[in-house]
Amino acid sequence: MVSCSAPNYADPTTRTCVSICPNEPLLYGENVTRTCLATCPTPTFGDNVTRMCLSACPINSLSVTEIPMGNSMLTVNLCVFYCPANTFAYYVTTFCLASCPVPYYADPSTISCVLTCPIRQLLYADNVSRSCVKTCPANSYAYNPTAQCLTSCPVETFAQDQTYAADYNN
Repeated sequence: MVSCSAPNYADPTTRTCVSICPNEPLLYGENVTRTCLATCPTPTFGDNVTRMCLSACPINSLSVTEIPMGNSMLTVNLCVFYCPANTFAYYVTTFCLASCPVPYYADPSTISCVLTCPIRQLLYADNVSRSCVKTCPANSYAYNPTAQCLTSCPVETFAQDQTYAADYNN
């Protein structure tokens, strides 16, 4: 491997020193080893604009450490403008997460973690999956006033078993 000094990085594909790591293949400049890497080491993130491993992603971008890949997680350590498939933007920390922390729900309509599911989308907060769903799971009821899946209907409401909806008793 080529050894390079600042401000250059060792490009393993060409075995030369470069000032900016290449787009093909997609590599990022890592400052400790002065090499171009496919994945930045934790706790740094690859930035596609600067082609560098950064300690924090730029403003208006999100950080991704892992993405779901089948039954496992793939380490990516990237700065992105939009969260990858099967992840949700958690704006409290500006990270993309595979699941949202309590008390948040994964909202597929906004691809983000939300405190309440959007009523305009007719989505309900499911406390089991911690996600916003169109249909509540078996043995729970969609309750429109709070947009939540409930295991029992509130006082003065009754269950409609066919649709698993909690309606006001008239």
